[in-house]
Amino acid sequence: FITAAPLGGRPSAEGLMELCVAPRGEFTYSGSKGREYFDHNTQRVLEALELPQEQRELVDELHRRVHALCGQPGNTKFLGIGSGLQRKFGEVTMARNDPAGTVPEPESRRFMAAVRRIKEELDPDGTGLDLHDTGTD
Repeated sequence: FITAAPLGGRPSAEGLMELCVAPRGEFTYSGSKGREYFDHNTQRVLEALELPQEQRELVDELHRRVHALCGQPGNTKFLGIGSGLQRKFGEVTMARNDPAGTVPEPESRRFMAAVRRIKEELDPDGTGLDLHDTGTD
């Protein structure tokens, strides 16, 4: 199976591995558009291309901080909106609304501003992280 969704198989980064009911070993699971896969021999998630350590640590810290932001009062709803929070290979995806506009626009913008602040704190010169805002999911 291959999906654009995260593969999962890691603590606090759920994905295809946690959702699939087929016995492990029957299929090869690949997530993040084929950039990561589950190796049945080692029972580990492996990456097709390895990220440089500095980039990996930056993305891991971004995921950790956004996850903590979602745990703050008034923010837990963002985990259940659209795709919620996803840790993928080399990226973090976070929905701030869904196409139906479930979250009022001022609240959605407030949350997006908080995510942007985290990104700027981690990467003040803007060379290690990029942020794309689609407005929803």
